Amino acid sequence: MKHLPAILLLPIFLVCCTTHPSGNTPSSNKNTSITTTLTAAYTKGKAANQEHRFDEALHIIEDALNALPSDIVPDDSLLKYIRLSLSEYKQIAINSRNFRQPLQYLRTLQNPLIKQTSLYELLAIRAHLHQMAGDNQQAVALIDSFAAMPNPDDAGRLIQYSEMAGSVYFYSGHDIRKAIAQLEKAAEVYRKGGISPYMGRILSRLGSYYQEEKSYRQAAEANQAAIEFYENDSLQKVGNGIIMAYGGQSNLYLALNMYDRALELNRLACRYSIQKDSFGLSDLYRFQSEIYKNKGQSDSAAYYLHRACDVSVALGSFKGAFYNRLSLADFYLTFPDSAGRALDILLGLRTDTLKMPPFVKLQFKQSLGEAFTKNGKLGPGIRLMEDAARGYIHLGMENMRSQCIQKLMQAYLDNKMEQSFIRNYPYYKSVLDSMQHDNEIRALAAANIRFEAHKKEQQNRLLAAEVQLKDNKLKSYALGGITLTFIVVCLTGWILMRQRALKLRLQLREQEKKLSEQQLRDQSERLQQLITSRQELNNHNEELLRQLAEVQSTHEKTCDLDRVMEKLQPRLLTHEEEEQFRTAFAALYPSALHQLRSICSRATRTDELLCMLIILKQTNEEVARTLGISRASVLQNRYRLRNKLNLPEGSDLDTEIRRLLTDIN
Repeated sequence: MKHLPAILLLPIFLVCCTTHPSGNTPSSNKNTSITTTLTAAYTKGKAANQEHRFDEALHIIEDALNALPSDIVPDDSLLKYIRLSLSEYKQIAINSRNFRQPLQYLRTLQNPLIKQTSLYELLAIRAHLHQMAGDNQQAVALIDSFAAMPNPDDAGRLIQYSEMAGSVYFYSGHDIRKAIAQLEKAAEVYRKGGISPYMGRILSRLGSYYQEEKSYRQAAEANQAAIEFYENDSLQKVGNGIIMAYGGQSNLYLALNMYDRALELNRLACRYSIQKDSFGLSDLYRFQSEIYKNKGQSDSAAYYLHRACDVSVALGSFKGAFYNRLSLADFYLTFPDSAGRALDILLGLRTDTLKMPPFVKLQFKQSLGEAFTKNGKLGPGIRLMEDAARGYIHLGMENMRSQCIQKLMQAYLDNKMEQSFIRNYPYYKSVLDSMQHDNEIRALAAANIRFEAHKKEQQNRLLAAEVQLKDNKLKSYALGGITLTFIVVCLTGWILMRQRALKLRLQLREQEKKLSEQQLRDQSERLQQLITSRQELNNHNEELLRQLAEVQSTHEKTCDLDRVMEKLQPRLLTHEEEEQFRTAFAALYPSALHQLRSICSRATRTDELLCMLIILKQTNEEVARTLGISRASVLQNRYRLRNKLNLPEGSDLDTEIRRLLTDIN
């Protein structure tokens, strides 16, 4: 009887030994082998793409997909890498700008396994590549087939390819409503818990589409959701997406005439842009200029337009430099006495228009026509503006055409072209009515957004107050209990040790204070010695020069004296002397130079040395002797420094520098 359990378990053991273990069936082993091969090909193709070996990358992915058998049942891992390979294949095509070969391959791809499991991806990818190649009709036909398919269960797939579909509908189909529908589908999945790294970009794009459709409230909500997406993700927060999110919301507020809020968000976008090596900074400065122009602050508008031009040139952005200079010319056209300057800029841009897209060429043509008209060249100016208006119709840019017609009608009136004015008046009247209606919509939307923002702010303050009250109560109870326990347990020891601890602490502070004061005195003396020795050296050299000049004036052979006098000329600080001076100065005023650089990013090495000597209360003559330059050069440097710091007229430079850099007068 004691062997009965073993006898009963023996049949079960035999059955287990004669069957394949779970996960080690021949079918499972085959899937694993295929997945391993495809994974290696995907990794290799991605690396080749990153190294710009595009032809090699395309062939690697194609060979791997061609090698897939059609008679297996794929597991989740194999499906994942099939779809990743297709996505990477699309990215290789985009990076290489080679669309025809990949489109031909994807069109002829007949593997039943891929077509049955990844048709969703295939349709979207083919449509996107046709869009990039300019085949708008084919792109829209494919994306319509994609849109008719049932939604996948995978939220990441749906979000990624819905964004792609929205792009195709917008750029190839010029159907913003269908584009919005696709992005709204992705946003809905995201609100229900879907996760995707593309979501911030999708929300920003959705906000711009809503703004285009004049759905301003929805645009503000989408833009704010994009901002929150990036703010809540520490990895995404350092990318380019947050710059576009803040920039999009700023542009929306600009359209709604909410200039202060627009300016606030634009500055946030600029801050992130500078952290990202000036990504988009040129555009942001141009938009900031537009905000100031609408606020009636022309000086600030001109300043930021020039900064936009400087940044685009520094970054080598041809299109950015062109568009910024075009915007600068448009800005000058708003001032009657600057029309000639605007025309000079536009004529200088004429040859560069060949590299620009059609809508930018039309903007250039409109601006050039306006400049010609304002400079007395009425015939060519009117023709250019009329050509631009017709071009906007061809491109479907109704808003731009409306703006062009407004300027054209004004030109007709200014130049007494009554027949032309009468001929275009019906459309002009409809434009005015439409603009009036749009202004009313924007005003209402702005009022709603302000009201909701105020309401939300009040709710947040109330909620924060409630949370703070509860937190304070808990802290009070906890603190009271801890304090009572601490008093009961430690009262005796605290009384005995208090006097001793206080005495030791006072002694330590006194020693630290004396040591710190001594170090400051030493550094101050060292700094003064450096300045004094430098001034004495230059004074001595000047005296020798004077004496040698007297000798030279009374003697004929002066070749040797010339060389000596050249060596005795006052010299600028050497690198070693300057480093010693800066080190000693930093010990006394550790934050002064950092404060100067934050106030004036254009401060030069000479500006820094001048500021340091001013802080040390050196006169102009002493500064000249220290730096080895003339007093006139010192005055010139002081004048340049005043302009860089934008100091008010009549203010004392020395006092202002000490106030700004050391918080003392």
